[in-house]
Amino acid sequence: MTIPNHNLRIYHAGDTNIFSDMKLIDELYKPDVALLPIGDCLGMGPREAAYCVKNFLPTPHTIIPMHFNSFPVLTGTPEDFETQCNE
Repeated sequence: MTIPNHNLRIYHAGDTNIFSDMKLIDELYKPDVALLPIGDCLGMGPREAAYCVKNFLPTPHTIIPMHFNSFPVLTGTPEDFETQCNE
């Protein structure tokens, strides 16, 4: 999504898991913000999301973890994501 009046590009990964074409999204659209699921059931977990940030989506200056802790099956946490990003 592009918000032209604010020169802002946002990538919302939805309920996906990691896939290598995320690198193409980064290269073509240069998102400023990326919203990535970290719940570890219906999409990426913290480990996959961190790998994605490090290898496929290095451009965004803001990463927003989403789809976690809304019901018991979603076990990933922002703390786990942060830990994985820092390894």
